[in-house]
Amino acid sequence: CLQDAVPITLGQEFSGYAAGIRRNRLLLERERARWCTGVLGATAVCTGMGCMPGFSEHIYKNLSAVCGREIRRDANLFDGLQASDSFIILHAHLQALATVAAKAALDIRLMGSGPRAGFGDIVIPAVQPGSSIMPGKINPVMTEVMILACHRVAGNQAGVGFGAFSGELDLGASSAVPIRSILNSIDILSRSMVLFADKCVKGLSANAEKCLHTAERSTSLATMVSALFGYKIGSRVANLAYEHNITCREAAEREHLLSHEAADDLFDLLSLTDVKKTEALFAKYAGIRNV
Repeated sequence: CLQDAVPITLGQEFSGYAAGIRRNRLLLERERARWCTGVLGATAVCTGMGCMPGFSEHIYKNLSAVCGREIRRDANLFDGLQASDSFIILHAHLQALATVAAKAALDIRLMGSGPRAGFGDIVIPAVQPGSSIMPGKINPVMTEVMILACHRVAGNQAGVGFGAFSGELDLGASSAVPIRSILNSIDILSRSMVLFADKCVKGLSANAEKCLHTAERSTSLATMVSALFGYKIGSRVANLAYEHNITCREAAEREHLLSHEAADDLFDLLSLTDVKKTEALFAKYAGIRNV
């Protein structure tokens, strides 16, 4: 929905992206802790036939030393050899992370569009001279890098799925495709996210003047009028503001719905982005309709 809406700060917007990245990072850390078992020494069908005595004890001990964490023998070797659902679960976490990263990149590209024909809420740092035919154009190169990397991860998800259910009987014979896809997703996500953070996110700046101008002129600010006087009157204020190219505050005052002091309170943009302050405003002016 790309229509006018009620106020939100850039800080609130970006806190959502940060929370999503943080949440998926924790999920991946928990998932990593699950990948500490193996079936080495189980041989062909996990009966251990042909394995030299003492091999299993020594291999896991040495693997633990090499990996820096305890590597154990799978509790059920038959499940460990034939099942591939762990690949699905692991890559689903990578896909979830890619989804959050792509959403942030897409939004940043949209908010940075312009400078005159687009949103122009933020300024994206330039990382190249610009368009080959349009001087002064700042191409959103790093957002594109992030988005395309996430497209690659989405493609890998299909490879993991097909490979995971293609084994027969005792063997997960098609595990090579899921493993290759997972490693590719890990590699491309880790590199592109660092690049996106360093070359784009760190250099973002707010176009404060444009943001303030747009927020003050949003026709959805009539929501405050609607909450106090009813939807019909709120719609009238919004339509009046749009038709006469004025703010909703000016329209509400023109209709003699609010005093100048009340309008100062009810159309204070920062207050409208704070739940507690908004509730306090409703409580303060709850009886204004009857005044």
